[in-house]
Amino acid sequence: MLGCRGLPATYGGVERHVEEIGARLVERGHEVSVYCRPHYGDRSQGTHYRGMRRVVLPGIPSRRLDALSHTAVAAAHAAREGYDIVHYHAVGPGAISPLSRAAGRGKVVLTVHGLDFAREKWGLGARMALQASARLSAFVPSRTIVVAQALHDFYRERYGVDTAYVPNGVTPAGPSSAQALEGLGVAPDDYLLSVGRLVPEKGAHLLLEAYAGLEAAERPRLLVVGGNSFTGDYVAQVQAQAAALPDVALPGYLYGDQLQSAYAHARLFVQSSTLEGMPLTVLEAAAHDRPLVLSDIPVHVQLLGADRPGGRLFRSGDAASLRDALRRALADPQAEAQGGRAVGAALRDRFSWDRSVDGTLAAYEHALCRSRPSAARRAPTAARR
Repeated sequence: MLGCRGLPATYGGVERHVEEIGARLVERGHEVSVYCRPHYGDRSQGTHYRGMRRVVLPGIPSRRLDALSHTAVAAAHAAREGYDIVHYHAVGPGAISPLSRAAGRGKVVLTVHGLDFAREKWGLGARMALQASARLSAFVPSRTIVVAQALHDFYRERYGVDTAYVPNGVTPAGPSSAQALEGLGVAPDDYLLSVGRLVPEKGAHLLLEAYAGLEAAERPRLLVVGGNSFTGDYVAQVQAQAAALPDVALPGYLYGDQLQSAYAHARLFVQSSTLEGMPLTVLEAAAHDRPLVLSDIPVHVQLLGADRPGGRLFRSGDAASLRDALRRALADPQAEAQGGRAVGAALRDRFSWDRSVDGTLAAYEHALCRSRPSAARRAPTAARR
């Protein structure tokens, strides 16, 4: 596995995906190596974690070069290891996949976790490079996996490629204690929760704008969990917005029991993203039966279907629409909590890590049974022109 930050997963959906899939592959008898960046995660971890081998290699820790430089070093190392499958994660790191394909030893598989070129933090040059990498992700791997139906549709319409749809799973919620909330400035069942890196497309600024539009008497406290991801200017903007709202807490990243307790005791979970692949934060909130308030981007509509108690939708990028959705979700706590339990049960039934592993193994078998992309995976005539 190449392209993620590493193990154990502390933040980031790609890292959680790799950990959950990789650990279950080990349980089924496979050998799994995960390439890790030295500045991510717990440095005290040994050479193995949950049965997976951790291979820690360097990179250049900057916004533009971190993922690409580390993945290039990892790909060079992987070329000498004799793996059956070299599995890239995310479009950006996937730019290195032609090197693994040229090495010709293991089959190349790539999982697309989102359309990275659409992320707002990138400038024009980086965006163009990521668009080129997205095209490579369609044609270089022996099998391309996507985590959301909208991504499957995008690759079929844009590149004429039939990808393998393998969504993320839901990790069942374990026991949690409200004591873990101490120091966060919130009380059980009396706060709104948002979790995610503080990057523009996650929409923390939009949530704060909508929250400020609620009457002080009608709004619980707001806990925005997340931190810097090479986005210092944006973090400063969010901090300035929050400073004007005394009921908002920005604790930074939370981990382990404290993060799980934040999910378990929230009154509502809010996701104001304008771009997502298959958001694990939403699935984790659903695992705790939290009522959801989500933007109406395609993957959120795939998850909820329609606006209802326990699963509210608002127009993406529209602070006034988000404010109104929050009001609907806060109006009847009992009905909303009951709806949250129903939504949570439905999502836990639909999304399973074991089924995700089944799909991943099917993609591996597909890759191992073919030597080169067939004509069906080539760009359609219109696209080639």
